[in-house]
Amino acid sequence: MKKTLLISIMALLFLVACAQVQPVEKIKVGIVLPLTGPLADLGKSERQGIELAVNELGNQKIEVFFEDGKADPKASLDAAISLVSVKNVDYIISAHRGASMSISSGLANQPVVILAYTATTEKGPIGRENGNFFPIGGEMLSAGRIVGDAAAKSKSCTNVAILAEDSSTGRDKSEGFKQGFGRTSFYEYYFNTAETSFKTQIALMKSNRVDCLFIEIKPGPSLSLYKEMVELDFKPKMYGNSYSITKTALKDFSAKTILEGAVLSSNSLTENSETGAFFESYTAMFNAPPDEFAAIMYDYIKFIKTLDASCNSDLSCVKESIRKDGFSGISGKAEVLPTGDGLLKEYHLLTVRNGKISAV
Repeated sequence: MKKTLLISIMALLFLVACAQVQPVEKIKVGIVLPLTGPLADLGKSERQGIELAVNELGNQKIEVFFEDGKADPKASLDAAISLVSVKNVDYIISAHRGASMSISSGLANQPVVILAYTATTEKGPIGRENGNFFPIGGEMLSAGRIVGDAAAKSKSCTNVAILAEDSSTGRDKSEGFKQGFGRTSFYEYYFNTAETSFKTQIALMKSNRVDCLFIEIKPGPSLSLYKEMVELDFKPKMYGNSYSITKTALKDFSAKTILEGAVLSSNSLTENSETGAFFESYTAMFNAPPDEFAAIMYDYIKFIKTLDASCNSDLSCVKESIRKDGFSGISGKAEVLPTGDGLLKEYHLLTVRNGKISAV
C-alpha cells in the first residue's frame, strides 16, 4: 500500500513538474517595415518602438518577426506572404499607404489580422472590403487642413505655393491645406514621384515672391528640395507634415536654415501619465528621443497583447473589439469612422525650433 501511494505521489509530482515547464504559447506577429529604401528613416523608428514594447512585455509573451518591405508594395506583400506561410503569424503590422494597400489586397482571404499605420480619406478607409484589415491612421484632408488653418491665422502668408506628389495622398493633403487656408488661388506643382530635382519650380516660386510653401514629399527627395532651396536662396515659411521632415533632414545644416519655424501636422504623442515613461525608456534604450512613428508601433504591440488576451487571434472577436472600443495609447486616440471600417487618429500641430521638432 505504501509503495503504491509513493508511486502515485511521484507520478503526480512528475505531472506537475511537466506542466510547469510547458512553454508559454506566444503571440506571433509579423512586421513589414521599410527598413531600407527611401523611408528607411521612418522604418528605423518604427522598429525601435516595437523592440521597446516587446522588451517591456517579455519574450515569453509575444514573438515578432521583422521583414524589410523596402517601401515597395510588391516587396512588402512578398514579405507578408512569407510571414504567414513560413512563420504562421497571427498578426501582421505594416506601415505607409502603398505597402499597406498591397498587403491588404494580397492577404484578404488569409486568417491573419492586419494592422496598418496609414492614411485614410473622408470618403472611407482603404481596404474596406477586406474584413481582416484595420487601418489606423490620420485622415489626409485633415492633415493638410490643420496646417492651412495655422497659415491663415499667422496672417504672414501673402503668396502661397503648394509642392506635392502627384498622388491621392499628395492631392488630398494639398486640398486640405487650401480648405484650411480659405483660398483657392495658389501656385501649385504636382510632381512625379521619380523626380529628384526641383530647381525649376523653386526659381518660379522665387520669381513670384512666394513667402509660404506647403509641401507633401517623401523623406528621400525632400533632402534634395531643401538643399536646392538653400542653393537658390529661397526661404519661405514652411508648412507640411512630419512625414516630410525627418531626423536626417534636421541633421543637415543647410536644411536646418530652411526648416526652422516650419509648422507640421502630426499624429503626435498624447500627454498622459504613460508618455513620460515611454520617452525615458526609449531614450535610454536607443540614445535618442522617440518620434510619432516609434510611438504608434509601440502602441500596436501593446494593443495586440490586449486584443489577444480576450480574442485569442479570433478575427470576428478582434473586429468587434476594435469597432467597439477603438484604439488608444501614448500615440493618441483613434475613433472608429462613421462607416465602421477604420480608425481615425486626430492631428496636432508641431513646429521646428533650434533644429528640433516640438509642440506648438
